[in-house]
Amino acid sequence: MNEYDVIVCGGGPSGATTAFYAAKAGMKVLVIDKSKFPRDKACGGLLTARLFDELPELEPYIKPIIECASNDVNLYSPSMKYKIDFEFPEGTPWNITREVFDNAVLEAAGDVGAEIMTQTRVSDFEFNGGVTVKTSKGDFNSKMVIGATGPNDKLASMVRDKRNIKPWNDNQMGTALMWEPVVGKDFVDKNYSDKRSLLVHFKPGGIDGYGWVFPKQEILNIGFGGYNRAIKSIKVKEIWEDYINLLKKDGYFPKDQATPPVKGAPLPLAGPLKATTMDNTLLVG
Repeated sequence: MNEYDVIVCGGGPSGATTAFYAAKAGMKVLVIDKSKFPRDKACGGLLTARLFDELPELEPYIKPIIECASNDVNLYSPSMKYKIDFEFPEGTPWNITREVFDNAVLEAAGDVGAEIMTQTRVSDFEFNGGVTVKTSKGDFNSKMVIGATGPNDKLASMVRDKRNIKPWNDNQMGTALMWEPVVGKDFVDKNYSDKRSLLVHFKPGGIDGYGWVFPKQEILNIGFGGYNRAIKSIKVKEIWEDYINLLKKDGYFPKDQATPPVKGAPLPLAGPLKATTMDNTLLVG
């Protein structure tokens, strides 16, 4: 009963998409994730215009949950004195919120036959010709395991150790800080127009990193990403407040709205990994 062709560890977009196509191909698939879905994730929430060309089978699941399109991007210099505006040469990218998007792709995998097991923690792996995945809900056997839970999880570490790959250091790893405050459609319409122009700021406040604002319908996806070597030297709260104040000064965030709390996620800025496979194992995402 606990035998599968493929077990996918991680139900985010990479894992769920892998599960979708594996199940659609007739494989018996199990997706395991520690979280309860829907759940949010630190991310800009922007999809490439090529998405439906590359993954047409997912279009019926994703197209209905698109927030809006963004027609151009404004790139700002560190001093904020200079700006370059350009339209996307490969078509208009799509804005989504990760909480809704991730849930939609995971449900798509379930619709085509993948078994979904959330709120389940993976504790270990045993390789015995196939793979035994040990979890908080028991052991599950598979011919192959897919790791889709990020660069620092146990399976990724096992692949690095097996292939003698050094882990990323602070000159290669970064941190992304992000929040999605609701500011209202009127504010977004007035300050970002119907184009829903994306903003990208290089080294805002002199910090070695970049900031962004991706406007949705009523929400602003605001973020800051930088190398750990830079972020570790400055208090995260100070970086966040300085960036929000910069946006307030230029009219891109409501002046009377409190600074939203911040959440973060690891951001690999070097790579890709020299190897993403080992015994019956593949890393994705």
